[in-house]
Amino acid sequence: MSLLIGLAAKARSGKDTVANLLLAQNPLLAAYALADPVKMGCEVLFGLSPAQAWTDDSLKEVPIALWQRSPRQCFQLLGTDWMRQRDPDHWLRRAQHVLEFGPGSPLARSIQDYSVWALALAAIYGMVPEHLDDERADHVDAFWGLSPRQAAEHLRNQVLAEYPDYEQRRQTLPLFLPSHQLPDMSQARCLLIKDIRYENEANFIREHGGEIWHIERPGNPVISQHSSEWGVERAPQDYLIRNDAGLEELASKVHDLWTGFTQRHGLKL
Repeated sequence: MSLLIGLAAKARSGKDTVANLLLAQNPLLAAYALADPVKMGCEVLFGLSPAQAWTDDSLKEVPIALWQRSPRQCFQLLGTDWMRQRDPDHWLRRAQHVLEFGPGSPLARSIQDYSVWALALAAIYGMVPEHLDDERADHVDAFWGLSPRQAAEHLRNQVLAEYPDYEQRRQTLPLFLPSHQLPDMSQARCLLIKDIRYENEANFIREHGGEIWHIERPGNPVISQHSSEWGVERAPQDYLIRNDAGLEELASKVHDLWTGFTQRHGLKL
């Protein structure tokens, strides 16, 4: 397994900025966000636009009339309420799936030939969407321990429990592929997981010889009371980056911490 770094921070503390500073200097460092397949799944399930899911932070807090939720609340519903409650390690396993099997292949058919459930399985599990509609629908996936049909039924039951008229609502929006693609991490010597939000995720990183880097921005307002925004407790072996003095100072702190990481782990890029 690649060397691991996990960034732990509350919303708007500077996780993406720190990640970009690291990636700009290190070609063999790959970045992965546990939330990326969550957002991809929400693009499919809720018809979110690329701006709502990825590019416009202000839109993430704006309620969507059709769903009575903001995009951020949609992420929390799928990521935590529907998937983590079934398996707290689901999104860690999804990252492991990408490491082992790659980011997935292009669709074999036109998008009109797929159901919303098949495309959601591709985002959430990395399952081949065609398998839900052919003779492999009941074949148990060795990695996940359940078949495409079982995975789809679990997801559909969760969605319909929240929105009994989901299919009628969803038909009012066009069906598009997710606008984001997961990275190919096969050549990475170090993997940066940009969004550690829960204690089990942080423990996974530590138990596999990695490091947790906490980012704190003093005075950062609380965006949500959802459990995904509570933050991770800082363990004695963790590291802290205080984002309190501008971009240049932040870049210097990140550079120093990265230099120390390479020395601690004997990493030569």
